[in-house]
Amino acid sequence: MFDWSGGRARYNLEEGPLTMPKRREPTPEAGAAKLNVLQRVLLFCVASNTDWRKVGITSPTVQLAIIKNLIDRDETTAHLKLTDHGRAVLAALLANH
Repeated sequence: MFDWSGGRARYNLEEGPLTMPKRREPTPEAGAAKLNVLQRVLLFCVASNTDWRKVGITSPTVQLAIIKNLIDRDETTAHLKLTDHGRAVLAALLANH
């Protein structure tokens, strides 16, 4: 593992190969609090099967939601769908209002 003492990273080869730490997803409540208006509208559009383009959502907003693991593309139809994390964040949004 890495030893960060002294401001430098040192790797101990005896402990095995270098692996990246898993990124933890925020709790749904924390994730919901960090969404901007367009991202929230996108979640509602995807959940209700509404055309997100007609309400002014742009492709960069969709890409950011995919990166945040809120939505994904359905492999068979290429339509957007909510991920499990996206459903949990949407439920947290609805619970707050």
